[in-house]
Amino acid sequence: RAVTGRMDVHTLSNEEALELTRRGASILALSIPTGREFGLDLQSYTVGPKFLGMKMIPPGLHLLVFGTDADRTGVFLRLGQSDVHAARWSADTELLLPIYEPEAGQLATQTR
Repeated sequence: RAVTGRMDVHTLSNEEALELTRRGASILALSIPTGREFGLDLQSYTVGPKFLGMKMIPPGLHLLVFGTDADRTGVFLRLGQSDVHAARWSADTELLLPIYEPEAGQLATQTR
């Protein structure tokens, strides 16, 4: 089925959700403190204690934002099909910092 604009994932069949997970990118955002803001493009959310990131992200250029209402940081990410971008919160800098190989590859394998 053709999808345009914002998609309601609650109306997807299991097969459609699995296909979007397979084709879409994922962002692992580890150790973000509860209550911080995390967002992608025009959607932002308050992080809860079990938050680990987002999946089913269409390939392309995206604006990732994180922080608090008073201090928000944004970075652009170019994500490809099935990419996994892994990052971890740094309490020292209060930034979401990239995770590098070999740990990033291990996390990507676990995510897929």
